Amino acid sequence: MTFLPRIGIIAESVTNLEDTMTLRTMKPGLLLLILAMLLALPACTQQEAAPEQPAVAEGPPQPAAQETALPPRANDETRPSPNASVSQTIGTAVVTITYGRPGVKGRQVFGGLEPFGNVWRAGANEATVFAVSQDVTVDGQPLPAGAYALFAIPTEGDWTLIFNKQAGQWGAFDHDPAQDALRVTVTPEPGPKQEWLAYYFEDLSDTSAKAVLHWDTVRVPFTVATTP
Repeated sequence: MTFLPRIGIIAESVTNLEDTMTLRTMKPGLLLLILAMLLALPACTQQEAAPEQPAVAEGPPQPAAQETALPPRANDETRPSPNASVSQTIGTAVVTITYGRPGVKGRQVFGGLEPFGNVWRAGANEATVFAVSQDVTVDGQPLPAGAYALFAIPTEGDWTLIFNKQAGQWGAFDHDPAQDALRVTVTPEPGPKQEWLAYYFEDLSDTSAKAVLHWDTVRVPFTVATTP
C-alpha cells in the first residue's frame, strides 16, 4: 500500500478544518499535530516493487569442439613427394587430411608400384593422417573424433580403407591390425589423369561430403557425414 491514500485523508481533514476555522484562529496544538503528520510522510511516494521473475534454469554448458592434434610431417628438406593437406568443415566437424604426394612419373601405379592386396600408406613418406574434430561416420560406419593413420588395400575390385589409431607412423611397415578403429569397403572408379596424388572433397552438403583419393586414373570416393 502507498502513502497516497494517507495524503488524501490528511488533505480532506485540512479542507474540513478550513471550512470551520482559519489558520489564525486554529489552536497551536492542532497545528503542530498536523505538521508532525505531514513530516512523517516520506519525501516521495515509493513505487511498489515488481514481482520477481522466476529464475530460468540453464542447461549444462555444451562442450566446444576440440582441435585435433596432428602428428608432424618432416619438412626440413625438399621431398620428391611433397607434403600436402586439405581440410573441410562438415556441419560443425572439421575433417583434415595430411599426406605426401607421390607422382606417377611414367610408372604403373596400382598393381605395379603399389601391389594389389598389400597395405599401402595411401600417400608417401609418413602415413596419411585422417583427423576429425567430432564423431562422424564414414560410409555409414561410426568413427570417433581423433587422428588416424589412413591406409588402403588396393585390389582389382573393391578396396579396403583402414583408419588406424596409431597416427604418425612411417609408411605402413608397422601397421598393427589390432589398432584398427574402422575398416570400410569402397569401390574405385575411373577418373582423369592425376599425375600427383591428391585428396579433395566434393558433393558438400550441410551434413556430409564426399572425400576422394585420386591418383593416376583411379578415384576412390568415400562419404564422411556428421552424426545426429
